[in-house]
Amino acid sequence: MTGASIWYKTNFEPYCNWFPGWRGERNKQPNDDGFSGQDCLELRRLYTHSSGATLTASYQWNDRDCATPNYYICEALPNGDKMPSEKDMWRSECNRTLTLTMEEPVTVVTSPGFPDHYPDDTICLVTISAPSAFTVLVEFEELVLEKEPT
Repeated sequence: MTGASIWYKTNFEPYCNWFPGWRGERNKQPNDDGFSGQDCLELRRLYTHSSGATLTASYQWNDRDCATPNYYICEALPNGDKMPSEKDMWRSECNRTLTLTMEEPVTVVTSPGFPDHYPDDTICLVTISAPSAFTVLVEFEELVLEKEPT
């Protein structure tokens, strides 16, 4: 395909080179408060400051508004298969059993994709198994039911 780029990733090496900010960590990334709409990422080298702009030594992550018209990187399966749907991906987190033991008496269960909501009508069962001498205490931080206004 003309103009297409293919990036084959053969091992998991997370890239976590966030822009450290200028002197005093001004403009340090990520700097979105979760409400400013900077829910996408870009790799960049040019960062502005009070006296202009400077190129950094390497590309670094910057959180960015998703409406910014940047090029993008997509992850696709190399054999051309379709990526699994969100519902299919959540199935691996659903319908599972967690076993408590004397060595591991505590566990944390979150809904698939937490803190995002998963689709309505999704059946997700997590069974907690424990020795008969155990008392199982379940605490909810938040419980949101289907079709609630956000």
